[in-house]
Amino acid sequence: MDDYQDLSENQRQILSMIVDELQTPKDIANRRQKTIQAIYKVIRKIKAKGYLKGRFDRGVEKMEAPYRGSPTTQTHLTPFISDGTHQIRLHGQEWKASIIYADSLYQRLLKENRKLKIDNHTIRLSKRSIEIYCNPNQSFTADTAEAAHSQSLAFWQPFFNKVEERLGIIIIKGQKAPIEVQSHYAETNNELAKTHNIRVTAKEDNKSWLIADFSHNIPEIETIHPQTAKRDMGEIIQPFFNDMRDYKAITGETLLLSDMARVQSQTTANLNLYAENIKSHVAAIKQLGDSVQELTKIVKELKHEKRHIDI
Repeated sequence: MDDYQDLSENQRQILSMIVDELQTPKDIANRRQKTIQAIYKVIRKIKAKGYLKGRFDRGVEKMEAPYRGSPTTQTHLTPFISDGTHQIRLHGQEWKASIIYADSLYQRLLKENRKLKIDNHTIRLSKRSIEIYCNPNQSFTADTAEAAHSQSLAFWQPFFNKVEERLGIIIIKGQKAPIEVQSHYAETNNELAKTHNIRVTAKEDNKSWLIADFSHNIPEIETIHPQTAKRDMGEIIQPFFNDMRDYKAITGETLLLSDMARVQSQTTANLNLYAENIKSHVAAIKQLGDSVQELTKIVKELKHEKRHIDI
């Protein structure tokens, strides 16, 4: 590490222990006879200079390689502009993270202000956890809900690392990581949203799960339930409207919800009529069967009489 000229000797040694020896902060503190808080303070300085990025895995700071470059840069947010296609726009994300460790910096910030901003995202502070609210202009657009979510994770992971550095806390360690508690998945330029404002609630918990309105002056239908938003968009809403569009592409006709309701009503009526006809048909068939049995009996008797006459 002779080329790491902007690191102090102490920082170089600790960086080597983390990267080369895979030591935990606790191990380093014991070996150097320092407090673990002092070790974390050095680690934050190393991160700030761009030599570490990644997350704790079973207590050891794991990186694909020592990161040589500038720390995470600020993302410049711009309002979403639609290109006219039916894309899925993920926005309105909220995260909650338990605080695994906090140093004196966080304690001071907690006393000064319970809310602050990092890269225009709102952070609410509490003693044992933080909440992260996505900037309204931040969104992730893709062809599917799953792809949009993957895109968002690539953005949030470095941001969580920046939050740790700025606040003097650790929120990612091993399997512990921030939990996504809210998200909105919107299909842009949706046909229903062009003509209707709607809100639908789930029977199970009475929470809204579907809305249709204009966002950013674009008609969108959105799934917003805290637990099922991504699944609702990926498995219900997008496939449903894609089927309607495919119908028009094949037949040249627009399949309206009123048409579907009328077809369903007619189908139900036809089934009821068929059921009534089946009842009468069953009776007729039974009567026919009885007649055939009677006719068969008569034929057998005639044949029997004919044999006696011949004799």
